[in-house]
Amino acid sequence: MSPTDSTAEHPASMIRWHGPVDIEHVPGLRRELLEQIGRSPRVTIDLSEVEHLHTAGVALLVEGLQRTQALGTTLSLSGVGDRTREILRATRLDTLFGLQQ
Repeated sequence: MSPTDSTAEHPASMIRWHGPVDIEHVPGLRRELLEQIGRSPRVTIDLSEVEHLHTAGVALLVEGLQRTQALGTTLSLSGVGDRTREILRATRLDTLFGLQQ
């Protein structure tokens, strides 16, 4: 099973990531994320089923955020579990994504 499921609804898109977001899965997730960013002014990544966000996944979130900022669109996160939230907090991405404590 792929670590992503997506639905594209104008004007927003939701991408669901699941399993480990690691170096093995990031290339496919990257293609999907960049495709959705190119199609929609608002993209949300649902992380509720992510087992672990590895460094490669963090880098992909940064790339997605940079891409949406360059396009004047938005990227947001939902379903952020405690483990993932701690990783985002340690990298200060929690503030960039506006995650509440």
